[in-house]
Amino acid sequence: RPPVTLSTNALEGVVPPTPVDFVTPVGSFGPSSTAIWDGSRLALSVMPMMEMAEGESLVVALPVMLRASSNAMLPLTYVRRMSGLFGVNATWSFDNSKLTLTIAPGQAESPAVEAESALSVFIGGLTLRAGPWANRALTIESDATAGPVPPTTVQRVCKQEPGTPTLCCPGSNPTCLNA
Repeated sequence: RPPVTLSTNALEGVVPPTPVDFVTPVGSFGPSSTAIWDGSRLALSVMPMMEMAEGESLVVALPVMLRASSNAMLPLTYVRRMSGLFGVNATWSFDNSKLTLTIAPGQAESPAVEAESALSVFIGGLTLRAGPWANRALTIESDATAGPVPPTTVQRVCKQEPGTPTLCCPGSNPTCLNA
């Protein structure tokens, strides 16, 4: 990698390119993170822009959702090549309505997730919480060593029930889910 430098041509004084000894890694998610509720499960699609390794997690805050039973494990169904990436279950926190998807041990590849790889998973066992839902954005975050991501709003939140057209909520606010 080329060295990182900082410089400025500010009116208060020019600073020539100066090497930076250490740069903290920063991760992000691509601009197309999507959550689609079909009335019985949530489809989540994200694109980490950083690598992710075994034992690292995606955490999804779902303040508009409740766990359908007292079991903290939620069943997962995978889309294509993701099969088994997060194991067979996700962990639900009853305290803060957060879902944790941890990359399972024993992944054949390292890193387990390449940067800019689309991840899609269906999460069962959830129900909708009673409203009001104003200011209750769905967020995703990650503890990836290659670049942690603080809580970031899911860009598209939609509802797709059988036999009806997809309805996406304005401004990624989940209010349309109970329409």
